[in-house]
Amino acid sequence: MKNAEETFVGWRGDYPVPQGGMVIFTCKHPRGFSDGSKQHTTTCSSRAPDAWCSTFVEERAPTCPHPREVYPECRLSEMGKEYTGSINQTEMGKDCFRWDSPELIELFNVDSLDGFNPNLFYKEHFINLDPFSHDNYCRNPTSKERPWCFVDDGHIHPEYCSCSTRSTS
Repeated sequence: MKNAEETFVGWRGDYPVPQGGMVIFTCKHPRGFSDGSKQHTTTCSSRAPDAWCSTFVEERAPTCPHPREVYPECRLSEMGKEYTGSINQTEMGKDCFRWDSPELIELFNVDSLDGFNPNLFYKEHFINLDPFSHDNYCRNPTSKERPWCFVDDGHIHPEYCSCSTRSTS
């Protein structure tokens, strides 16, 4: 399955497949498969050779888009709330802080970080509720004017990133 990570359980991925051999498909795209699931499994039947039982419910297997196919190194909207590219430096050339760093989470719990809603849990600001998966990439979890990240140059503060908008012409 294109762009999905495959894990083999009960076999090494070679053929013939043993009865009960399982494949776990995991989509690493923030939105998951086209049916909304992050993971699907398929198991070789224990009754009939080469017959598979699957969690796919669509007639066709759902697709797992590569992040670059949907959101390349640019943002679709001016605010860039949907941006999932891999730019990890600010316009000033500073390295971005990891979104899941203990320092940020602690700062959020004490002071509520700039732009974050204090009525939401920190992780609720992220598209997939998982700051870990956003690594240290520029994002816009707080509706600032464009993608940004935190930097630490003696004190932790936000700075904008230079992610261009996609041309529609």
